[in-house]
Amino acid sequence: MARLLLPLLLCSAAAGAADYTLDNTYKKLSPRHPDIVPVRLQPADDVRHRPAQTYRSVDGRQLQMDVFVPGNAPAPRPGLLLVHGGGWRSGDRSLLAPLAQALAARGYVTATASYRLSTEAVFPAAVEDLLAALAWLRSNAGDFNLDPGRLAIGGSSAGGQLATLTGLWAGDPDRNPDGAPVAAIVNIDGLWDFTTPLALKFENDPARPVTSASAFLGGRFEVIPDTWRRASPINYLNAGSPPLLALSGGNPRFTAGIETVAAQAPILGVPFRHHHYEAAPHSFWLFEPWFSQVEVQLDEFLSIALAENTPEQEP
Repeated sequence: MARLLLPLLLCSAAAGAADYTLDNTYKKLSPRHPDIVPVRLQPADDVRHRPAQTYRSVDGRQLQMDVFVPGNAPAPRPGLLLVHGGGWRSGDRSLLAPLAQALAARGYVTATASYRLSTEAVFPAAVEDLLAALAWLRSNAGDFNLDPGRLAIGGSSAGGQLATLTGLWAGDPDRNPDGAPVAAIVNIDGLWDFTTPLALKFENDPARPVTSASAFLGGRFEVIPDTWRRASPINYLNAGSPPLLALSGGNPRFTAGIETVAAQAPILGVPFRHHHYEAAPHSFWLFEPWFSQVEVQLDEFLSIALAENTPEQEP
């Protein structure tokens, strides 16, 4: 019976979800924020764009990433893998391409990766894909003038949760035996803990037969609570975790668990920076006036976290 229900659950979730695109999000937000401006990918002379790089073949699908390389990089550069959002069931890597390009213009090798959505495979499939994406970037570092020892991961919304979990799993040999730790993690308005009362109110809403989270995780919290805990990044924070940057908007539901991170990180000795955009809507990073601010925040954080010969990079 369980095998029969899972495809139905996934199809039901997909049918009820509007595609997460820049245009759809603009239509949703612009009535309440009439001055926002969508940020789209534009040609950039100082950045080389390497699109559609296949990093993994799985379940009959070619998973790809777009790589953005600084045009004049005299030495191997630090890098950042960016993970798009969309409730784990929608969206695509083009959403974060403008941010990737902007950061590449600042000297970072950046990439935006596709991964299996919940309509294709449940957790931990997406995390496995992103671990493979990090490994592929490292193994092909010479092609992009990337310093594999200074590679970070970040994401927005559902991608923030995925990037954070992937980054925390990357340095654990039991979960990533063939990989290496990341140098920093960026979580933009993404969940830290699926199991807080705030998160469960929305992600396990009893009025909805299927939620984005239950489709992603393969079932409801009361049925598979251990899976919900396993998918919560907060449960992997430890003294060896890399530096963390959290950016949050005006709706606290999307960053559930962040207060615990803020309290635990100093005790564990983990560098943690949090910038809050008061009253900013979810998906603020896709639009001006916030896009440029996010770009600056990431650059300021990464310039320290990914600097050569910092304590975080020492063996």
